[in-house]
Amino acid sequence: MKTRHFLLVEDNVDVVTLTLEIFKKNNLPTHLHVVKRGQDGINFLMDRANTKDCELFPSLVLLDLNMPQMDGRETLKRIKQNPKIKNVPIVMLTSSQDPEDISSCYDLGVNGYVVKPTDYQTFEKTLLIIEAFWTRCNVPPPMCLGQKIIHQ
Repeated sequence: MKTRHFLLVEDNVDVVTLTLEIFKKNNLPTHLHVVKRGQDGINFLMDRANTKDCELFPSLVLLDLNMPQMDGRETLKRIKQNPKIKNVPIVMLTSSQDPEDISSCYDLGVNGYVVKPTDYQTFEKTLLIIEAFWTRCNVPPPMCLGQKIIHQ
């Protein structure tokens, strides 16, 4: 099975550590890249979109909503406005259950909104479901526009 790539945009070190631990513990065939700020996530996607190796482009972005400097909404908005990276699937992975947050993210084009569970087992199950759906069930959009078009 081909390795898939996910990008986690998350500023909370504990959530990052836990997520990496769950991916490793479950031997997931997905490489998880991590950045701590929204702008770093955009830069990561742009760097991957501009490379000749389209297989390194993430199949999914897991994006936190509440981050300093540029929050998840602004990051989402900028990604969806950029023709080179706008089609990458994005799932908000956040602690917010606020209906206004949920609505605004869907208005901006998010592909999914998941509230982070507070206990380890439920968080692990949630990540496994997300990983399975986005790597085994979902048909991703073509990436690396302007180069050879691939389906991940």
